Amino acid sequence: MEDNLKEFFSISRLTPKQIGVFFDEKFICEEAIINNTCQRCGNKNVLEFCENCNEFGVLKNGDKLFFYPYKSSGEKYDFDLSNLLLTSKQKVASDFILSKLNKEKRVLIWAVCGAGKTEIVFQAIREILRVGGIICFAIPRVDILYEIEERIRETFVGVKTSILNGNEEKINPARIYIVTTNQLLKFKDAFDLIIIDEVDAFPFEHNEKYDYAVERSCKLNGTCVYLTSTPSEKILNKNMDTFIINRRWHGHDLPVPKFKFLFLGFMKLNLIPPYFKKMVMSNRKQLWFVSNINLGKKILRLMLKKFPSLKIEFVYSTDPNRREKIIGFEKDKYQILITTTILERGVTFADIDVYVLDSNNPLYNVASLVQIAGRVGRKKEFQNGKI
Repeated sequence: MEDNLKEFFSISRLTPKQIGVFFDEKFICEEAIINNTCQRCGNKNVLEFCENCNEFGVLKNGDKLFFYPYKSSGEKYDFDLSNLLLTSKQKVASDFILSKLNKEKRVLIWAVCGAGKTEIVFQAIREILRVGGIICFAIPRVDILYEIEERIRETFVGVKTSILNGNEEKINPARIYIVTTNQLLKFKDAFDLIIIDEVDAFPFEHNEKYDYAVERSCKLNGTCVYLTSTPSEKILNKNMDTFIINRRWHGHDLPVPKFKFLFLGFMKLNLIPPYFKKMVMSNRKQLWFVSNINLGKKILRLMLKKFPSLKIEFVYSTDPNRREKIIGFEKDKYQILITTTILERGVTFADIDVYVLDSNNPLYNVASLVQIAGRVGRKKEFQNGKI
């Protein structure tokens, strides 16, 4: 069983002795740079060393990449998913993915925010586990890793999962990997099924090395499923077989944002605009999006000064208490959570209003504003949220 669980391999710039920290089996090595091309990230303009993937250690001419050969044997699971409730559209999308497994290298699911994209891929995950394969779920935001892992564990009880976000001292063997997108650079020919969530988001959308990483980490007969609500032109130009879902799973429309003029100079005047007072006094649970950390901190200080008893917090990408604050908001510890764009995608809160306090900032494009609007009304029983 333990040997079967080691049926994947990790690539990194390590010595044979260091590789032994991860596994006890024999490994294979290859040249790191071949014909000025980095074999880890695909950079074709390497002179002395690769600058494109140095977050995993600098690779230079003469270095070796060490990896473990994939073995197709593995424990097989057969789960009964008859209790998985899918809408008719979700069911058709799920069957569409099943029909492409081991036949198409790439498929695209283009589904509106709140369509239930995660549940759509569960039948495909079941099928790969049934034949003894390995799955990777790649996600752009670290906050979503734990939510996805929880949902997978609840559905596929007993299957070993592993989260990789770059903070691990070692890679634990598993059958389902839930990883941040950049961690795909550690694998080669490893996965029978790769699910790329929010494929239009940073960092996947803005860096060709992740295209290369997906291709390299997927097995020869494996399938990559791309999920997005807001596909970019780059994604659409790949000409993948595509299935479109234009309704949310509960049948309600995506909420339409309303515009309110807000003069952000109110903070320098130490004043609270009337509309802000109305927002706070509504006692509604709220997400406030801001374009930068400095603005978020200023608003938090002012709100606590004017409303000392207000349950409000601010969370951002480098916040050491990031996960605790998000969980606290989920459990109603805070009425208002100020956030940067780290929460624009993937997260689900039951009954909230959403405000983008400086929506004219160039940071926000159409895709990000659509995603932010998609945080409202995700639950069938809560359709009165504002955006």
